[in-house]
Amino acid sequence: MVRESVVFSKKKSLLVCDQFKARVTESTKRLATKLKMHLAVIPSGLTSQLQPLDVSVNKPFKGFMHEEWAKWIEAPTHHVTPAGRVKRPSSSNVCEWV
Repeated sequence: MVRESVVFSKKKSLLVCDQFKARVTESTKRLATKLKMHLAVIPSGLTSQLQPLDVSVNKPFKGFMHEEWAKWIEAPTHHVTPAGRVKRPSSSNVCEWV
């Protein structure tokens, strides 16, 4: 999600996103206009052709992170909450995975 507090260049820019409804709301469109961004929405079914980073970088990265999380969750040494749930990994754990 794009936030107004984020500093953007004063030059015009292009924000490319898929058709997920939260990304193409009227408020998102207004904010994009305010930030001098052109919003380009990729038609459904074309992500693999039009978003190569999703295919070549993001998907393998997400797969790797999922594997690391699976190894972490299967390890017998976890702290649990009073309700008996496994506590989430620490920021340092996640940074090590990255």
